[in-house]
Amino acid sequence: MRQYETFELTMTGKALKQNYAAVDVTAVFCCDGQEKTVSGFYDGMDEDGNGIYKVRFLPEQEGHYTWQVTGEVSAKGEADCDRADSLLHGMVRATGTHFTLEDGSAFYPFGTTVYALANQSDELVGETIRTMKNSPFNKVRMCVFPKHYVYNHNEPSFYMFRKTDGTDALDTGFTENDGAQWDTSSPDIRFWQRFERICAELGEAGIQIDLILFHPYDRWGFSAMKTDACLTYLDYLVRRLSAFPYFWWSMANEYDLMAARTPKDWDTFGNFLKEHDPYGHLLSNHNCFRLFDFSRDYVTHACIQSSWTYRAAQYIAGYHKPVIYDEMRYEGNLEESWGSISGFEMVNRFWTVCAQGAYGTHGETFLPEDEIVWWARGGRLIGESPRRIAFLKDFIYSLPGALTPVAGMWNRMMEIRKKGQAAVDAALAAMPAEVRTFAGNILNMDETEQTLFLLNESVAAGKVGDVCQLYYYGRMCPGRVNIRVKKGSKYKVERIDAWEMTRETVFEEIMPSALPAGGFTAPGEDTAEQGNICVSMPSREGMAVLVSRI
Repeated sequence: MRQYETFELTMTGKALKQNYAAVDVTAVFCCDGQEKTVSGFYDGMDEDGNGIYKVRFLPEQEGHYTWQVTGEVSAKGEADCDRADSLLHGMVRATGTHFTLEDGSAFYPFGTTVYALANQSDELVGETIRTMKNSPFNKVRMCVFPKHYVYNHNEPSFYMFRKTDGTDALDTGFTENDGAQWDTSSPDIRFWQRFERICAELGEAGIQIDLILFHPYDRWGFSAMKTDACLTYLDYLVRRLSAFPYFWWSMANEYDLMAARTPKDWDTFGNFLKEHDPYGHLLSNHNCFRLFDFSRDYVTHACIQSSWTYRAAQYIAGYHKPVIYDEMRYEGNLEESWGSISGFEMVNRFWTVCAQGAYGTHGETFLPEDEIVWWARGGRLIGESPRRIAFLKDFIYSLPGALTPVAGMWNRMMEIRKKGQAAVDAALAAMPAEVRTFAGNILNMDETEQTLFLLNESVAAGKVGDVCQLYYYGRMCPGRVNIRVKKGSKYKVERIDAWEMTRETVFEEIMPSALPAGGFTAPGEDTAEQGNICVSMPSREGMAVLVSRI
């Protein structure tokens, strides 16, 4: 037994032909006076016709363990759990507005999307995993259920469950859109064993699996299953998979398009996962049009579909949880607008969210002759963004800590609005006459006007305490920029080109000068201790500046 590594017990007992998803097998693991109770699962029959029962456990601390299994099968034993080696770090946890691994080291997710990976041929799965191992991506969004959507219409190798009449849908077929035909209490063991092998290869390569548990793109009827059947499926999934440290739970892809599901269902599923998962894997829900309520206590992080990447700082401030733009459109050449952004724009969106202390997910939608599109089925990456995302990933990991948003002009003004109209009036009265009209328009905007104003380009900025500040200028092409810093220290200044992947030192060390005249200052903001550093820029897109205090 080894810390952070899945430990498995295999036992034999009565063979079962149906109703085995919630088999009665319970194990209690004890170490240093602490107990963890986990449920086992049925895994088919061996060559002699005996039923195979398994219990999986994830030891999160080193020490001496004892265990006892009761129910359909029984067993007991003990073993020493050795300290994890340098390759094992445990599960990813949400820590404040960022992520850390179980051993305390930082984890910055740089994800990609291959929705139907697990339902492709072995050859295509193998090619996809080899590609991913040589990519910058340390997280992948993928589905359990097969997906029926443009550029992806193939049948899976196996279906997740047997049918309610006891037959195999591979032999007898299925009725389209009929959720009642599937017997979730009788999972097809062949599917789950193959699915685990695929996931294990990803996990062993250091890739986190953001597992999508439901989705609307379906002709088999899985999206229309009754709530109780869904809970049976979730229970079996947790029994089988929760002891693997590399899983995250994403309740749905585009939850708001699932007509058979209600808001109550999502709360039911979220609370069920939180209560039945012994290890507390990361948990969220993905939208199409309407953001999920990420303030729910079972939600660990915000999973957002939006091209409005400049709002990352507002989402971080609103939810006080990590924020991932898990869908911000895809680099490709499809006729659909969501699948035809440029490589530069994909990189631009990554830098925009990461500079604010949020995270992003990639997707590639080039249409080759064989119509195997990465975002849907996998294969090979051919776009221009992955190697530039690798440059960004290396840059983010090179910083002395995780970035948090730098409050821009809009955020500072909104703090005044929160205090009420009297505070707004007092702030305006205290402002110099030359900025009063400008500030007054911002402070008195209605909701529609605020939305339109926030669509404007803005600087994406983040900081690591008072150690360094990062400013990313995106589509803007300034010839110079002025950056506010605290007086009394020297600073190192670097200029970064996100597309050309260069990082050059502008000033090895520089003392800040006085603030330039006419700069915007929010009411009540103390500028006495602030200085300015002016940095020349090349007047092109995709530039960033990193200022580090010496």
